[in-house]
Amino acid sequence: MIREQEYIDNLNAVADVIEYHEDLFDMQYWGDGPLQRIEFRGKDLSCGTTHCIAGWAAVLNGYVPKYLNSWCTVKSTSETPSHLPKDGTAFEIGKAILGLGPAEEQMFLETHLRPEDAVKALREMAKGALYREIIPFPDGGLDDEDEYGYETGYEDEDEDEDA
Repeated sequence: MIREQEYIDNLNAVADVIEYHEDLFDMQYWGDGPLQRIEFRGKDLSCGTTHCIAGWAAVLNGYVPKYLNSWCTVKSTSETPSHLPKDGTAFEIGKAILGLGPAEEQMFLETHLRPEDAVKALREMAKGALYREIIPFPDGGLDDEDEYGYETGYEDEDEDEDA
């Protein structure tokens, strides 16, 4: 897959911020935690709460929460590039910023994704790889537990037949 340079830069920027601020990355409990003042690449990211991949993409492109203390819906600011949407869900905005297609948006739903895996996936996607080529489903398919022991919510049909 060939990506436009803007998407490559955004994928790498999100990977960079996750790599340097692992403590502010959380795919499950975002927009949470103690407020911290951080600076990244000359930008004041004063929100300082945890963010998922989509949230970091939004923050790095000048988006802020549309409603107080809620990162579900974000809105643009004067720092947001004019070609990006004015507002929307963090999921929608993150997809637009990172140039993700339907097969890749799955990464936003991976609540167990560790910082080092997110960084690896984002960097490889910037080189043209697809998300599932980097972070495959455990055992090559959907299962009820992933390789880290987290419940995925999927049932293994073979287990039902054995019962």
